[in-house]
Amino acid sequence: YDCDRMRPIHRGMYIAYESFFSFFTDAYIFVSDSEKDKFDASHSLVSNAQKNVVFNGIDPSRLNISRPRREKFGLLEDDILIVTMARVTEQKGLEYLIDALFELKKSFDQDDVIKIIIAGDDIKEESTYVHEKGYREKILKKIDECGLTDSIILRKKSSDVLSLVSVCDFYLSSSLWEGFSLALVEAMLLKLPIVATDVTGNRDAIVHGVTGLLVPPKDSSRIAGALIELINDPDYSESLANNACQSAKKLFSYDAMVDKTVDVYQSIIE
Repeated sequence: YDCDRMRPIHRGMYIAYESFFSFFTDAYIFVSDSEKDKFDASHSLVSNAQKNVVFNGIDPSRLNISRPRREKFGLLEDDILIVTMARVTEQKGLEYLIDALFELKKSFDQDDVIKIIIAGDDIKEESTYVHEKGYREKILKKIDECGLTDSIILRKKSSDVLSLVSVCDFYLSSSLWEGFSLALVEAMLLKLPIVATDVTGNRDAIVHGVTGLLVPPKDSSRIAGALIELINDPDYSESLANNACQSAKKLFSYDAMVDKTVDVYQSIIE
């Protein structure tokens, strides 16, 4: 969780818990350099020797899936498909995604069908974060007011989500904050050109202009501009996607995560 966005009572309990157990902690493991930097800003007494970065990892073989035809998901082969794996929560910055699509569609002919798929929607009671209440209704209303009900598809969590992602053209993360997004790594391994907000976690996975494009959070115009750049330059998009796949295999594999975690424990034992 992002501590600053917790309810006051949860935030107080979280800080008290962390502070108490810091006296008995030999090492800290962070899932990204950005997370470590955030920790450094509020825990100045913890030595650098105690802090370790171990990126989340996944098994690349899990992404060896056969790509189905789009018609399996009710999609057309000629559509331009942008996908994000996200719940409908404030963290994912979906209002800026909607505005970006509205701008994006104005830059193309009416005959060009551009759709955004929000895959992984999970309807649950909003309880932990302060500003979550009513967010889902806000998003659905905004989609309707922008006339994008046919252009934004919400799909519930399902076992075939990676197959759905694999048939899309681009991946978009409009998140306002992350720890370290495994969904982003999955998109990298599936060789999708990526546009992601320059926030904690995303900036640790994506190198701007090398493995994807980073844009400021809450900036719909920049999101739309980055997508336009990728749509209009297929060669550049393919180059970014190939680089991202190689980077994910090297840096964010399950084996690398396990090896580095074992190293941390081994250093404590020694």
